[in-house]
Amino acid sequence: MNRLSTKFLALLFLSAMISLVACNKDDDNADPCGVNWNFSNEIQDELELVIATSQAYSQNPTTVNCNSYKAAYQDYLDAVRALENCARLAGQLTAFNQAIDEAETALNNIQC
Repeated sequence: MNRLSTKFLALLFLSAMISLVACNKDDDNADPCGVNWNFSNEIQDELELVIATSQAYSQNPTTVNCNSYKAAYQDYLDAVRALENCARLAGQLTAFNQAIDEAETALNNIQC
């Protein structure tokens, strides 16, 4: 269960790091990361699924639940990776990449 806690903390760290990303352009229509862009809104569905599958796996650590958790975590990371340009525009690409690397390591450590 300790591994699960570590992975979940990595996920929360990643979310916190990405929440700091603030893209800002004058023309919101030309930039998907405009003034009204919100990281949390962009990845909310994926994050909720990771949390739900994590809870299911911690309550019933079966191979099926583990695979579901791992798949949800991968979908979350894919959704975050798609927001790389916003991190670049905000000048936070290094921190973004570090957070991604840490979360990928945690994901790779999930053994089903």
